Amino acid sequence: MHGRRMHRLPVLVLLAAAAAPLAASAAGIYKWQDANGKTHFSDKPPPGVEAETITPPAAPSAQAAGAGLDALTERAEKNYEQRMEQRAEQARAREEAEKIAAHCADTRAKLERLQTSTRRQIVNAEGEREFLPEEQRQAWIRQAREELEKHCR
Repeated sequence: MHGRRMHRLPVLVLLAAAAAPLAASAAGIYKWQDANGKTHFSDKPPPGVEAETITPPAAPSAQAAGAGLDALTERAEKNYEQRMEQRAEQARAREEAEKIAAHCADTRAKLERLQTSTRRQIVNAEGEREFLPEEQRQAWIRQAREELEKHCR
């Protein structure tokens, strides 16, 4: 039985906290000016002063508040999706740049090998080793240079 009272206490506190603004708004808000022309607001009108009663705007309905929350949630989800798409695009761009950099490094290494070694060997269709003809070596050098100029600045 003692345990049940402990569970009711937070509910009662929440109800009291929710009711306090309602009670204050039911009493009204008063606005007046003092002798120096300064405007004051209070929940009680001062004695002997003509005060204007101000009715605060009504709180939004639960349905309107829910709709506003739904709109904010939807906007937050869209923003999140856009950020995730941007991150994915940036990751793809980084991956592509890394591939290009690796390709350029390989092409530079190939060009260097072709330029420094005039007696390159290749394996022919029969599986035998033979020396690369000079015309073929020069063609591969041209191809490597073109590839570097085109993709690797």
